[in-house]
Amino acid sequence: MKYRPEIDGLRAVAVVPVLIFHGGLGFRGGFVGVDVFFVISGYLITSIMYREVEGRKFSLVRFYERRLRRIAPALVCVCLACLPFAWAWMLPYELRDFGRSLYQVNLFVSNFYFWSKTGYFDSSNDLKPLLHTWSLGVEEQFYIIFPVVLMALRRFRRQFVLAAILLLSTASFLATQAVPLFDPAANFYLLPTRFWELGVGASISLANFDGEKARHGGLAAACGLAMIVLSCFFVEGGPYYPGWQTLPVVVGTALVLLFSSSENLAGRLLSARALVFVGLISYSLYLWHQPVLAFARLRLFTNDLSALTSALLLCVAALLAVVSYYLVERPFRDRNRVRTKGFLALAGVAVAASIASGIMFETTDGAAFRAPGLYEMTEVSTGLSKNCNGKMAPECSTSDSPEIAVWGDSFGAHLVEGILASAPDVKLVQFTKSLCGPFTEITYPVASDGRRSPEGCLSRNRDVLDAMATTKTLRYVAIGVNLDIYTESETFVRKDGQSVPASRALLLDSFLGSLSHLRQMGLSPVVFAPPPQTGTDVGGCVARSRLLEIAADRCDLSADDVNRRGRVATDIMNVVARDYPVIDLGTGRCNGTTCRVSEDGVSLYADAGHYSQGGIRLLGKKYHLYDLIVKAATEGCGNGSVPAARPAGICRP
Repeated sequence: MKYRPEIDGLRAVAVVPVLIFHGGLGFRGGFVGVDVFFVISGYLITSIMYREVEGRKFSLVRFYERRLRRIAPALVCVCLACLPFAWAWMLPYELRDFGRSLYQVNLFVSNFYFWSKTGYFDSSNDLKPLLHTWSLGVEEQFYIIFPVVLMALRRFRRQFVLAAILLLSTASFLATQAVPLFDPAANFYLLPTRFWELGVGASISLANFDGEKARHGGLAAACGLAMIVLSCFFVEGGPYYPGWQTLPVVVGTALVLLFSSSENLAGRLLSARALVFVGLISYSLYLWHQPVLAFARLRLFTNDLSALTSALLLCVAALLAVVSYYLVERPFRDRNRVRTKGFLALAGVAVAASIASGIMFETTDGAAFRAPGLYEMTEVSTGLSKNCNGKMAPECSTSDSPEIAVWGDSFGAHLVEGILASAPDVKLVQFTKSLCGPFTEITYPVASDGRRSPEGCLSRNRDVLDAMATTKTLRYVAIGVNLDIYTESETFVRKDGQSVPASRALLLDSFLGSLSHLRQMGLSPVVFAPPPQTGTDVGGCVARSRLLEIAADRCDLSADDVNRRGRVATDIMNVVARDYPVIDLGTGRCNGTTCRVSEDGVSLYADAGHYSQGGIRLLGKKYHLYDLIVKAATEGCGNGSVPAARPAGICRP
């Protein structure tokens, strides 16, 4: 295939927005650069392969060796370079997850791993050094399948092969409209809904394999380039990406590949030396940028890097890319410099070392032995058992005749250990389910991973109320709920399955309805206010402070940020407190400036909002939590305007 410098320029146009997007410097749609890469890959691979397949000169072994020489050396180099930084700066759970991604990256299946763990647009992904390798997994899986498809179709005319590829691509695109309905993460990460982008590249290669440029090719190429650039500014991520909004960048890339040349403006722009050079190092640049940014965020204790810091880090990534391009990529691509046997031996040893490291990190719980106690610091308290999440199992009760129930979502579950710490012989039953607040009329909409059913939450809560109604020994119900996820939601799901606009009034009515139902059943509900939070992973911050031997007070929360984020939740709690007792365990930790997140050397939080196991035990003992619940339920919290028959107010221990 004749070398086209404008394609290297197009690679530069693809990689730069990705870097800017991940660096937080702009280009809200910068992730579309990956879509450009997919189209280019489909085009180039087909252009290279098809003539060989037609002439029966194609060798799968030779093809896969070329792909390994192109992909593996720089990838393994980056993976191995990550190891010392991961060991030094990552918490056990982070290192464990990094280990899982590490060995799956080297097996080219990391897209499956990230699909199972997270949505691409989640903010927590800023701390994942190998997140970006999902796209390599998609490409390598395509490279495994596509040559076999072409070989199977080699007896047919090119027009038939083109029609077959277009048919498969159409089916893939249609899948992007259906898959998000039940699994948005799969839509983003997996080959079936990405094939159409690679297929478009393959199709234009087949359609114009020996074709001449159209008369108006310059205009078409310029329009294509404009479509790519505008997509970087205006496309937004979400569950339906890729989908219809991906079409402009894919079509734009196809137009550039078809019509750009040295004879038109788009081709000359893309052939500029600076762009071509960036395109040449684009693979290494893509590989290095995410680890550099992620490890910097880990070490600097922040997800939000300043613009200057991000720019400097991207410059570091660029320098590393230049070095790895000249010292790793180019030498290993040259079969005369590195023979096949030597290449396979070196690659095998390096890949084995990378995979072994990943497996070790996973099987040792993130090398928890590095700093005893760190693992527990970042473990969310789940109550009596992890099996109690959404289940009514025997281990979810300390007695056959419980007197106190804990009901709510994960913010209810983390109360259980505090109650037990204050009264080890308490007769308690746990009714908690993550992302399922104690409401029977409305619930939180389906989660971003598409795997949680809102209808299941409402059904679960009806079963919980039935179970409490038939438990004659019950007297008190401690309620915990993360109101923030409800106050920040745009929609709720009603019990009839319909989505409705979210509102404070609807949330409050549903909450008061649940509490009223409990009181009508003869039970005394006691509500716990959510812990002070700002969305920052303060639990991880405190644990990392200990790992790096840095003072933990840098992790304390800004009182202004706490008040700003929790304003609506606080308003709701104030209304609830008119008729029901509310316990606020966070008040004593906040002054006018900050809210402490650790006490007596113990991290109170496991993450951004949940109490840690050690933290809730400490608070349980300190405030005699069980006695506090009983007192609040029977005497109220000092609000003299409320009759004693209906204890209410806010308890601030």
